[in-house]
Amino acid sequence: MFELNYSYQVLAEDFSPNTLELNSSELTGSALITYNREIAKDSFFKEFSFLLMQSDFDYGMKNEADNFIEKCLNMSEEYTLLYLSAFAVEYFDKEKYINNFLRVIAHFDYSIMKPISLNVVACLSHKSDSVKENAIRVYENWNSKEALPILKSIDVGADWLEEYLNDVISELEDAE
Repeated sequence: MFELNYSYQVLAEDFSPNTLELNSSELTGSALITYNREIAKDSFFKEFSFLLMQSDFDYGMKNEADNFIEKCLNMSEEYTLLYLSAFAVEYFDKEKYINNFLRVIAHFDYSIMKPISLNVVACLSHKSDSVKENAIRVYENWNSKEALPILKSIDVGADWLEEYLNDVISELEDAE
């Protein structure tokens, strides 16, 4: 079974000095909290990027990257979503990472992932057709009518992508 790296204790809501071993004793108050959050974000990025490259991505199947995000969400939904959003921005130009990122977030409910839906919107304008396809798939999996105004307002370019997008729009419109 997959276990979280020890460093993820800093994702917990209590950002106390005891969560990390610090070399800098002069940090206090908000500076210490900021320091801990940056360490947590860096650790999150390292672990998540590693899992995105090492996990097997089969549609409909969960993998270690999915399990990792699920555990992080259970520890701190707010910070996990914040780190996911920052990750998408930082890795936007790395096609394999962003494709796998999209495959992971597609497995979670829209009600949880809504705060990072703008990252998915950005992926709809990516230069890579595979990223656009995975972004459309995210909205298809989320199955939320809230996405209709977005999906109806974009041009994904390639004919086959437009056809896929129109199919997803139709499915969402027909959903109850």
